[in-house]
Amino acid sequence: MMQRGDAASGRSRARLAGQCAAGRAILPATVAAAALLLASAGCERERPAPRPQAVRPLSCFREVSWAPDGKRLAVVVSESGGDRLYVLALDGSHRPVGSAGTFRSVHWSPIGDAIVAIAATTKRDRIWQANRVVRVELSPATMRFLTPTAGHWASPRYSTADSGLVAAIELRLNGRSRLCLIRTNAMGEQRPVKAVSPAALGVHSYVWAPDGKALAFAAKPSGLVEQADGHSVSDLYTLDLATGVVSQVTYGYAVQDRQYCWTPDPPRLVFAGRSPRPGLYETQLLDPGREGWGAAVTEALATELPPFSVAGWRPDGRAALLLAPAQTARLWERGGGTTDLGYAMDGGAWSRGGTQLAYYEYSASGSRKLYVASAARPEVPRLLWELN
Repeated sequence: MMQRGDAASGRSRARLAGQCAAGRAILPATVAAAALLLASAGCERERPAPRPQAVRPLSCFREVSWAPDGKRLAVVVSESGGDRLYVLALDGSHRPVGSAGTFRSVHWSPIGDAIVAIAATTKRDRIWQANRVVRVELSPATMRFLTPTAGHWASPRYSTADSGLVAAIELRLNGRSRLCLIRTNAMGEQRPVKAVSPAALGVHSYVWAPDGKALAFAAKPSGLVEQADGHSVSDLYTLDLATGVVSQVTYGYAVQDRQYCWTPDPPRLVFAGRSPRPGLYETQLLDPGREGWGAAVTEALATELPPFSVAGWRPDGRAALLLAPAQTARLWERGGGTTDLGYAMDGGAWSRGGTQLAYYEYSASGSRKLYVASAARPEVPRLLWELN
């Protein structure tokens, strides 16, 4: 009897196991069918939105600088892998120089054999990005550091007459940025950096004199000093390299980057800036005299200037580009009025002799076309390079 009971019990357990297995097999089909019915009734649970696909950033122009011979340009192009430096010929041919990185403030040596620039040493997304001044040699293509350690530098520029002398601005968090000189040897290796501007000033821009014997720089005084209409005071100073003497040129003006330049033969200083008198924007042509600098000529820019601002003087100091947001560029000539060029631009740069103008189009989505135009007919530009 026990054997028959055990057999019956075994058969019961087998039937139960079979039923469970059948239930497990039916359950997915039932769930799937229910889901199908719900979907057909419009009651399907909302699916999570797909993740947005990463959009590859478009390439765009960042900077342009003319070679001394007027036949080549150094161009910084922002690409997905960083900023790449190119040498661009006037026939449109171009070649990359060095590897992709973060380059800024490119400037040619006096003889055109190298380019000095700022190269970042930390990630681009940092607010206070560390960098170094570098010399990029073109043949063979090599890069040398001109500052010994990473710091915070801006606007390196070769002397107009000395391939072994570079000026640059050392940025400081306290606002008292310094103008420095970097002397290099024949191998391009740097020597100790020398600060040449007064410690109480905050230098934000400068230009070399044509003969390389002096510098003019714009600087803000210690503390926040404002004009009557609220603009920060930023006056002009000159530095004589032979004597090291710094002289103040203007008093109470607001002069910004690219709003002043030296003129050749004899060297004079021309600038445009907001006057200490409220609401007046004027230019001055300054001549050195026995008793220092004095205002030899004072001229008012066109009354329609605001919201335009000077964005680059022609090297002869007789004409300047005027730019304003959402406006076409203007060319203002001393004594000749203002001409509407008919196009919006950014990054305008004159060749050393002032006979050619290079610029890239202004676009909120990124500048992707680079043009050149002759000084004789700046309103008729020629497309030189369009990025894909």
